[in-house]
Amino acid sequence: MITVIGANEKRFFLKDGSQAIVLEPRVYHDSAILGYSLEDDRFMYSKQQFLEQLTEQGMTYEEAIEYYHYNTIGTYAKNYPVFLDTEDELIETFDDYEVQYNPSEWIKGE
Repeated sequence: MITVIGANEKRFFLKDGSQAIVLEPRVYHDSAILGYSLEDDRFMYSKQQFLEQLTEQGMTYEEAIEYYHYNTIGTYAKNYPVFLDTEDELIETFDDYEVQYNPSEWIKGE
């Protein structure tokens, strides 16, 4: 069993052999994890918290936006995380594809 601690100290328990990608550096980004999809074996991060953490690492807000679009949301890999825009409740994925957030599809942690 693999344990990941996300936002608000919520614990997510993954099966051994999970291929879910966790973003580095974890000391910053784990606290932005809002949920986990058992079906898709991937995490959901808060877009706003992720951007805030990039600025805490020394980027300007504009640099953080550019980094997010180019290096984060512009990456495609199986089990890659998705990002919830908590302001409009849309989930952003690779190539800025947006889907409506459905809370019942995500494990919120314990």
